[in-house]
Amino acid sequence: MAYAAVISLRKTIEGLPYSPLISSLPPFPTASAYKEVKLLEQFLQRPVFTSGSSERVNALEWQIREIVCRLQDVLESYVLKQFLSQSETIHRGRTSYPLILSRDLALEVKEEIDFFVQKVQVIVRAELSNLSLTEDDDTVVSSRTAEVFLDRKKSKIIGFDNELINLKILLTRDTRDLEVVSIFGMAGIGKTALANEVYIDPLVQQYFDCSAFVPIGQKYEVRKILLGILAQTDCGIDGTHAESSEELSKYLCRSLEDMRYLIVLDDIWNGKLWFELKRFFPNNRKGSRIVLTTRLEMVAFYATNSRKYLHRMRFLNENESWHLLRETVFGKEHSCPPQLEKAGKKIAEKCEGLPLAIIEVGKQLSKAERTPEYWNEVALAEKKIQFSIVQTRKFQSRAPGAKLKPVESILSLGTCVLNKLGKKFFHVVDHYANQGIESQLRLCIHNNGLFGIKDVYQSMTSSSDACSLLCVGPHHPYPVPMCLSFGVLKILDALTIRFYGFPIEVVKLVQLKYLAFTYNGKLPASISKLKSLQYLIVRQYLTILPFGGRRLYLPTEIWTMQELKHLQVMGSDLPNPSLEDACLPNLSTLLGISAHSCTKEVLGRIPNLTRLGIQIGLTLDVAEPLCCFDHLRYLRRLESLKCIILNPNPGLRVVVPTPPITVFPSSLKKLTLSGLGFPWEYMSTIAKLRNLEVLKLRCHAFRGPVWNAYDCQFLQLKFLLLEDIDLESWYRGLFPWLERLIIRDCYKLKRIPLGIKKISSLEMIELVDCNPSLVSSAMRIAEEQKSTGDDYLQICIKSSADVRT
Repeated sequence: MAYAAVISLRKTIEGLPYSPLISSLPPFPTASAYKEVKLLEQFLQRPVFTSGSSERVNALEWQIREIVCRLQDVLESYVLKQFLSQSETIHRGRTSYPLILSRDLALEVKEEIDFFVQKVQVIVRAELSNLSLTEDDDTVVSSRTAEVFLDRKKSKIIGFDNELINLKILLTRDTRDLEVVSIFGMAGIGKTALANEVYIDPLVQQYFDCSAFVPIGQKYEVRKILLGILAQTDCGIDGTHAESSEELSKYLCRSLEDMRYLIVLDDIWNGKLWFELKRFFPNNRKGSRIVLTTRLEMVAFYATNSRKYLHRMRFLNENESWHLLRETVFGKEHSCPPQLEKAGKKIAEKCEGLPLAIIEVGKQLSKAERTPEYWNEVALAEKKIQFSIVQTRKFQSRAPGAKLKPVESILSLGTCVLNKLGKKFFHVVDHYANQGIESQLRLCIHNNGLFGIKDVYQSMTSSSDACSLLCVGPHHPYPVPMCLSFGVLKILDALTIRFYGFPIEVVKLVQLKYLAFTYNGKLPASISKLKSLQYLIVRQYLTILPFGGRRLYLPTEIWTMQELKHLQVMGSDLPNPSLEDACLPNLSTLLGISAHSCTKEVLGRIPNLTRLGIQIGLTLDVAEPLCCFDHLRYLRRLESLKCIILNPNPGLRVVVPTPPITVFPSSLKKLTLSGLGFPWEYMSTIAKLRNLEVLKLRCHAFRGPVWNAYDCQFLQLKFLLLEDIDLESWYRGLFPWLERLIIRDCYKLKRIPLGIKKISSLEMIELVDCNPSLVSSAMRIAEEQKSTGDDYLQICIKSSADVRT
């Protein structure tokens, strides 16, 4: 998107004065360009860009992106030519004088900057007077949701008939206590619409003495919320507008004390607000109800007393999506012409079941020409469809509590931002005689063997403007003539290609931000020439090594690569920095390093590390336990820690000594241990990690037949994995928020503690290759929960033939 391009250009300009690739910098007007870039950055953060789509906004974003990319290409080309000129000078033995490019090149750069500044001024200042850009993000999304879903007299939501029936039963069932019904799910999925549909139901309204529907949102005032409830539930609030929140809350409690009430609190963003509001609603034992909608699962869990009062919103299926799209375009009174139905179903399918996106697309289609040609164009190009989905999910990703699955791939690391407004992002090379390679900016190789074909190789060498190269074909075990003649390449993913020698051409790709390849040798010091590199991933291919393997040292120059964010070189040693002030301030992920690298000198120089993976290969002559936890206290922002013994020896009683709880940062949320052989008594120490949400124990991480967990209180744990553990008896501890329990290859364990059934948040128990008695134990827990009305628990039984996830 345009915003990502603007951020990239800003960072490029910021780095120009400090780039070691440039010996002399002509007096370019970079200050004026930087000022306009900052203006664009603020401009694109306005709600009109973040909350919805229109042809006008789409065209404007595309125009901005074009001029931004044009200037960035010029600046990067300039840096590259400086670097090549510098390299040539050094090669000739002349390094004492500064490098100055030709006057023509300097003039060209200056003209491009002047053009960029003028263009931005024309675009932004003209559009500021035309676009409505005053609302904040939360207000826009909330109002748009209300606009497309809420018409209490006319609209009826589609696809949630069963959910409506269940919610009505929960609201009107014969229980006297005050109960809270929580509806949760991502933005735009229909929480407000479902709550509203239940709220306006005549039977529900008749059942309660009074009711109120109050929208809240991210920015709220408790006093306004109280006034909103009082205005709908009590007629005698005249004069209360001058009262304080405390006085209003007392007045509300008195008003509700003798009534059976229904309060809908729509769009609560944090648990703190709920804990503040719940004291205002008396439990008068008259069967009152509160309906709460939220995007945050944790808020929903905290608010309810029982899992039966939780409702997770789902996506619409294909039929429901088509029904909603058809009704949005044609209304209830008119049917869809047969010639449009096939294309319409494709359009609905590409909205991915998100109601808000379907309605937005439907509105656009209702205003456009209703011809098969136009609808087929929309279905194939995805231009009008994907924008709504991307914008809705972009907003979700910025919401508190939003999560992304951590996968080691170029797409999930965020380096490669897919622009869905274009018809094609990557040019796929998957067969011989491929046409059009020369003009492509992004290449995706589906068959690595194509590098060995002369015509394909020559075509790729002519594509000097390519900025991304992904080799995603099957792993290639033999050397291939890798084409690396791309001067402005930023992304190189070659994990599926095995290098037997370091590809020295890589160090000439000075614009690289992402580099991933497979190589068993030592990285050269020249890797530090890649000053813009943010992600470095080096995997090792399988080979026969001596017991304990061999230690792979990273070059000391790695400490000069200040832009590094993600460093993953399996089985390597990160050396102590040679300079006193050496530091990697941007490094947040460090994976695959050995225990020898976990020193004060190393960890103390990586202050912003959030994810650490330690890999230990034992040797036959190991004389004393390894100490790899001693200096973790220097990592005050650490959230994820993985410690793995590659070849655990069951004969060794202690591989790594059990560290005291004080060495672990309080910020730790995820802990993975394998092969350490800790005693089960140490689990009581692990349980003291108050923010721990994920715990994975693999391959004799703990040893011993009995785990007495009565003194273990995992107050935040959501995910527990036990894999290849010699555990025989497990006596339960306290896991109040556990959502998923996975047990794999634990053949001796015969029973899951029955107390697990009391965990209201538990969603799934997964058993893989386990004792039949353990399977029966899990099934009994599910049956007992179902008998009490809680039928949410899912039992998943797998065998070794299944693919592990």
